[in-house]
Amino acid sequence: MPITGPSFEQLLDRIDQQDRVIAELQQRLDAAPPAAGVPAWPASSSAANSAYGTSNGTNWAATGEPTCGTPKPPTVYAPLVGDADNGKCPPCGEEKKLKKQHVVTHYVGYDKGFVIKPFNSKEYPFDMKINGRIQFRYNGFARNEETWTDNAGVTREIRNRSDFDIERARLILSGTALDERSTYYLQLDGDTDGSDMVDFFDYWWAWKFSDLLQVQVGKRKVAACRAWLLSAFNTTLVDRSMATDFFRPDRTVGIWFVGDLTENMHYEAMVGNGYRTADMPLSQQNDKFAYAATQWIDLGDGAFGNSFDDYEMHDTPVMQLGHSFAAAQQGDTFGGIPLDESDFVRLSDGTVLDAPSALAPGTRVTDFDLYFYAIDAAFKYRGFAINGELCFRWIDNIGGNGPFPVDKLYDRGFYAQTSYYLVPETLYVAGRVSQVDGAYGNHYEYAGGVGWFLSGNRNQKLTFDVTVLDGSPLNNTTTDILVGDSGLLCRAQYQAMF
Repeated sequence: MPITGPSFEQLLDRIDQQDRVIAELQQRLDAAPPAAGVPAWPASSSAANSAYGTSNGTNWAATGEPTCGTPKPPTVYAPLVGDADNGKCPPCGEEKKLKKQHVVTHYVGYDKGFVIKPFNSKEYPFDMKINGRIQFRYNGFARNEETWTDNAGVTREIRNRSDFDIERARLILSGTALDERSTYYLQLDGDTDGSDMVDFFDYWWAWKFSDLLQVQVGKRKVAACRAWLLSAFNTTLVDRSMATDFFRPDRTVGIWFVGDLTENMHYEAMVGNGYRTADMPLSQQNDKFAYAATQWIDLGDGAFGNSFDDYEMHDTPVMQLGHSFAAAQQGDTFGGIPLDESDFVRLSDGTVLDAPSALAPGTRVTDFDLYFYAIDAAFKYRGFAINGELCFRWIDNIGGNGPFPVDKLYDRGFYAQTSYYLVPETLYVAGRVSQVDGAYGNHYEYAGGVGWFLSGNRNQKLTFDVTVLDGSPLNNTTTDILVGDSGLLCRAQYQAMF
């Protein structure tokens, strides 16, 4: 049965009208002369043309005829001339204007951290690496003395402790900016024994002139004491030794000069606000700079590595030898009270040097000069490692509202550590001894423990250690060794890095 109806008849009328228009246009095209430089449309062709100059018929651009004067144009067919710019083509003879395009200049990936890197670093010298680190720790301390008394005659309680602690939760941003020679480093740090505050731990900008010299400006570690300069995430036991933290400097703001004197000899030198001025307002700092320098050399075949245990399982012996020096002048008071910058120095019994009556009843130290020197050495071979550092500290030109029984102090100390891998790149045992010795006391630390890498690399690690203390002169919540501690300290730590 034939289909009938008003709507169908209207559709047929429209088709007839379109057929007449197409036929009329085809007659005009057949009668028109070909345009200059464009091949004529063959009368026998009935191929349809697209808005982009493509056809289901013969490829007339393949004849090599020029189109709009442009070299190597896109495939087109006469009479429509098009290109890839939305089917639009400028009049013949005019310069073609290309559309603006979004160009992907960087890519995201992972390379020992999340990275944002350019495809062409010379054209786009901007990149960033993002790293995260955390240390989750259990601390348990059992005292064998109830109190300790400092040199000023003040008696304080020694407490038993048992707690969980997030010691170092860090986010690090580093990379290149503005120029391939210009680098930056930013480290944020938070921990639960620091009132859960987040600090700008390190932040510096650097320009590398050559392998011999890079200049860094900002805040970072004072360049002295090898065990201090080693990352806290690469320590063999849970944390640094008692002696290291007693003598070492801290962070400060200043200028650093860093480079390699030879292929295996490195140096750092700096001038900064103070010996220990991390997170300290300028109002509590004096107007005298601190100076420091360190140098070390690697000996043997292959790189020494960035830790003191032999994770690399060196086939041939390797060594590292170094030394460090620092100097700082301390002074100035506010309302007769020494500035906070000066209160980091403790006598060898743990008494704060500028505390009231520290050296003699009714007196207070307000001025002194500090000099520090250290010698370090380390050795690795087939999973076995041994390392240590000798530290020397001189306190000269002691001043204040004396008289004092002494005008200078000399303290010395050391740590020595050894480790051995029971399972290569996985499990090791370690032991350590450290000492602080001076005119007001002589104290030791004895420690032993186990390190276990969990994931076939250094990114996850469990560490257990036990430490015997006989009266600590150090007060440091980071290492969980507090002043006066005499007893047994047990620590267990999980750390992760990406």
